[in-house]
Amino acid sequence: MINDKATGTTVLVVDDEPFIQVVVSMMIESLGFSALVAADGSEGLQLAEKHRQEIFLILCDLSMPGMDGWQTISALRALTPELPVVLASGYVVDEAMCSTHLDQPWEIMTKPYVIGDLDNILQRAQKERQKFSQ
Repeated sequence: MINDKATGTTVLVVDDEPFIQVVVSMMIESLGFSALVAADGSEGLQLAEKHRQEIFLILCDLSMPGMDGWQTISALRALTPELPVVLASGYVVDEAMCSTHLDQPWEIMTKPYVIGDLDNILQRAQKERQKFSQ
């Protein structure tokens, strides 16, 4: 497992469902990483700005009140364009991606979360982040 402090070891989870926040945080921590949790897009932006050096990936829910996932991705890209953002959705991937939004996610993940898929994304994202740190 890549776990280099220079590249960050924290995943920012942006999801309005408290149960999902807890479960995904536990999964991330069981894989050897840290998790920060935001209950909505606005809070996610604040945490991304405050912890930008520690975060190597943002996992963002598609359907949230207030700022939805697409709006959150756009705002995050303006703030931290180098960070990969994974859009998580309970919808079928094709349905979730049938969008004309300019800011597309780095990856899309379907819910419910599967720990093997999450591990794969975390490993790939951290390698991607290392490219920017060199």
